Amino acid sequence: MTHLPITIVNTSNHRTFGHFKQGIPCPKGQFLSHVPLALYCNGKMCDTAYISITNLWDDGSIKWILIHGIIQLAENEEKTLTISTADMSCHVEPVAVKHNKQRIEICLQDQSTQYISTNTPLSLTRENRFKIEGSLNATAFSKVEEESTEFELLKNGQKTTAVIVRSAFTVCVEGKPLSIVQRIYTFLSTGTLLSTVTFTNPASAEHPNGTWDLGDSHSLNIAELGLDILITKCNPEIDASSVNFPQVPTTIFQASSGTENWQNRIHVDHTNNVNLAFKGFRAYRESTCILEGSHIQPRVSGTFSDNSKVVIEVADFWQHFPSSIVVDNERVKYSLLGSTLSAMEELQPGEQLTRDFSISHEPLRKIQVKPHFTWLDSSQFFPLFNSDRKTNPFSALIAKAVDGENSFFKKREVADVYGWRHFGELYADHERGNAPQDTDFVSHYNNQYDPICGMLCQWVSTGDKRWKTLADDLAKHVANIDVYHTKLDKPEYAGGLFWHTDHYVQAYTATHRTYSTLQPNDVYQDHAGGGGPGGQHCYTNGLLLHYYLSGSETSKQALLSICDWITRYYEGDGTLVGALLAIKNAGNIGLKNVMTGAYPFDRGTANYLQAIMDRFDLLGNTQDLDKCAAIIANTVSPNDDISLRQLSDVETTWFYTVFLQALCRFITVKERLSQNDADYSYAVKSLCHYVHWMIENEYVYLEKPNILEFPNDTWTGQDLRKLCVMNFAKAYFPSNEALVSKITELTRGIYERLSKSTEAETTRILCLMMQNAHYDVYAALPQPMALIEHNVNGHRKRSFPVFLIDTLKRFSLARERSQLAKRFPKFQKWIGKP
Repeated sequence: MTHLPITIVNTSNHRTFGHFKQGIPCPKGQFLSHVPLALYCNGKMCDTAYISITNLWDDGSIKWILIHGIIQLAENEEKTLTISTADMSCHVEPVAVKHNKQRIEICLQDQSTQYISTNTPLSLTRENRFKIEGSLNATAFSKVEEESTEFELLKNGQKTTAVIVRSAFTVCVEGKPLSIVQRIYTFLSTGTLLSTVTFTNPASAEHPNGTWDLGDSHSLNIAELGLDILITKCNPEIDASSVNFPQVPTTIFQASSGTENWQNRIHVDHTNNVNLAFKGFRAYRESTCILEGSHIQPRVSGTFSDNSKVVIEVADFWQHFPSSIVVDNERVKYSLLGSTLSAMEELQPGEQLTRDFSISHEPLRKIQVKPHFTWLDSSQFFPLFNSDRKTNPFSALIAKAVDGENSFFKKREVADVYGWRHFGELYADHERGNAPQDTDFVSHYNNQYDPICGMLCQWVSTGDKRWKTLADDLAKHVANIDVYHTKLDKPEYAGGLFWHTDHYVQAYTATHRTYSTLQPNDVYQDHAGGGGPGGQHCYTNGLLLHYYLSGSETSKQALLSICDWITRYYEGDGTLVGALLAIKNAGNIGLKNVMTGAYPFDRGTANYLQAIMDRFDLLGNTQDLDKCAAIIANTVSPNDDISLRQLSDVETTWFYTVFLQALCRFITVKERLSQNDADYSYAVKSLCHYVHWMIENEYVYLEKPNILEFPNDTWTGQDLRKLCVMNFAKAYFPSNEALVSKITELTRGIYERLSKSTEAETTRILCLMMQNAHYDVYAALPQPMALIEHNVNGHRKRSFPVFLIDTLKRFSLARERSQLAKRFPKFQKWIGKP
């Protein structure tokens, strides 16, 4: 196939001017990376879109591309675009972009010029039209400590159609640093501007005794971060397409969600009280309230003397409350984080927020691309998921996540999962087990079992855009709030993913950070009551897939942050201080034993493997694949005495199947790359060794409820992992009648339980099904290669002396000092901050 079809749809009943941004998978060998690609519409090359390459196959051909563009569609119109090699005969005009120490100048096709500041965040101007300045607490940024700016020409074929300017700044908020990263896309033909800005508090939290409550001394208390907009030579107005105002308002303030449960305890501040001003939004003309309601999506617009227009809009206005927009003569103040009309907002250490805004000549809407059936032709794009819902008995159960009375959308309403910190999160309703009637119970899910990945796979296989909406909202939340964005805490915490909030108890003032001082102790067996990010909770597959499908840099950076963190969690940071602590902790459950080199046979090591394979997929560094082989060799062996693993002690070993799923993926990667080596042979033999045990010993967990502390249907959801592993292993068993019989037995038992379960619509079980009910695809993935002989006992084993030598080789006094300062803050008064 010499072209790739792309379908976009306007589902509204009116003409739409919109933008689309979509990652597209390309079959191996279809497009060569050195040949420019172009997007065509009705046979003509689009001058309002660009194409960029985001990933390559191992043979150098294109694997993933990103298309991003502006388009106009009639009501209910469906339009097919095509991607193919570019027409090289087209004459290409040069694009005028100038760069100096003060600003970047971009000449648009209408001959006007746009200026973007290189030394002040959120500062841009379009001559004779508008001027935007970033504002902090109602004033312009007064002190910028660091800045960096770069730009890139974005092309459709050989023609430059857009320019992206990437900038990073560090500013001061009452003497504390605030990081600001902005990406500004300017489409040259229309002048349409799309911007993404991320605010980060890069400090580390105090977390006394492993608790993470609001009110940390390193938090940033912000009245308002926003845009101060001057629209020249016209009087701007506020409007909203879904609301009819009796008069044109001058102020709109969204104080809360406006839903029935708008005062839910999810919104507590550091005092553990909910202090929202009122329900929903209020619109004012001068100081008089002219309208109030539940929620609103406003925009500001202006008409110039030549009848041209400008429309400025911040996405998800009401969902990220408190939000406000205020017009005063030619000036508009548009909030991005917090509002001067509400109480101060606390941006916690390591917490960040990403907002999107647009500037165009008419209202701009987001348009989704329809998944195409060709995307499903190869499971290499979406590894280990089900592409045919019709043959999977669990599809109807999974569909209740968007269709049922307890869908994810309905769960949002129950717990009022709105506001800048919460929007996109999943409500962990299964944690209400000890208080089922408590409608004010708050528990946060924090991407356990990777629902981002499950939602995206459901979207691709069903075409239902509700799945994509959920995935986009959740991915942004996870990447911003659930990841700990600091380099200043101890290595096993910094950059990591926070656990879901503690089981069966209110989150209180911990927000999305697991443990609160207000929570009771001894809630369940082995209750910790304190801690931080840990290897058992590390999920990156969905962030990788979201980056590929959406081009989200926020998701990509979160993925890389988690990969770096999980590596430090198991391997340490290479300092002598870290090595001594690792020796002290050798043998502790859940940690790598540096004395023997052994990794725990659990989901933490499995998550570590998955993360490193995701990074390999993204960056192509072969050292990551070698690292995976070493981890496997130091976790399992084809010669293991499985009885010593005590797999019959389900409470402490159930997650062995999570590791085997990661092993299946490693085998798949080796087969796709045709790497028939000792690492491949070792992995296949190890898998088969454990599957032999599964054939003889596995059962549906709830058949033996007496050995479980909480015998609920979460265990049945975990049973699905067995089907994944055993279906994959069929290809490596010369005679598999017993294996097929066991698969049939387990499938029947699992489906019977979940189809009748009252718990199947709870968040955790829905996520387990989304992640693991595609076991039939596991059966289709293997491409077995002949196994080679190798020395199993000596395979990639790492000795303790090598660990010490490597640590000593990397010794640095500066790094040792930094490690001490991070791990023991009380020393900072003598040795300085990290």
